[in-house]
Amino acid sequence: MVQCMVAVALDTYVVTEEEVADALRTLDAAMTHVLALLGEFDTQGGWEIAGAASLVSWLAQQGHCTRREAAALARNARLARAHHELSDALQASAITPSHLTQLSTMARHRSRKFDADLPTLLETATHVDPEGYRTIAAHWKSLADDLLAPDERDERNMLDLAETYGGSWVLRGVFDDVRGAALHRMLLERSAPMGANDPRSASERRKRCCDADAC
Repeated sequence: MVQCMVAVALDTYVVTEEEVADALRTLDAAMTHVLALLGEFDTQGGWEIAGAASLVSWLAQQGHCTRREAAALARNARLARAHHELSDALQASAITPSHLTQLSTMARHRSRKFDADLPTLLETATHVDPEGYRTIAAHWKSLADDLLAPDERDERNMLDLAETYGGSWVLRGVFDDVRGAALHRMLLERSAPMGANDPRSASERRKRCCDADAC
């Protein structure tokens, strides 16, 4: 009888709009707290102490998320940690974590222009919803890219080799068209097929480039 009454009560329960909105606000508040903690954790090198290759690697494992999601979370945390005005705006709910995600994509490889425009970008974010701000961000990035100095364009090139869990090594890199083409040519030369009937895939042949007797 009691079970039937509970079932009836659940069937007739109506979830209100305010309940869902409250839950979403709680989610934003929780993410703001996570970002603050991550910023400090990163500054203190907690992920390195734990044996991870990077904050992204640590987040992907401990946060049960994809590397792409982990990378976005790491960028957001670092940006908020580096700019107290962004952290303050998040804490005051003047902007949302979604706004911060757009801001972090704007800042990436455009640090000087971003720092110069941040007061305006932040003020705009407080008056526009995240979807509208996404359009503004895309327009700003297009304009900013046209104004990048040569040394800022060079910031987009990076190569990182780090030891991770279990003694494995992770290699990550991003190159411009010139450096990328040069690396591609070098790999092609060092990983050429051993005859027309070489059964190895291109990936398997590239791995051979790291063998001592292949250098």
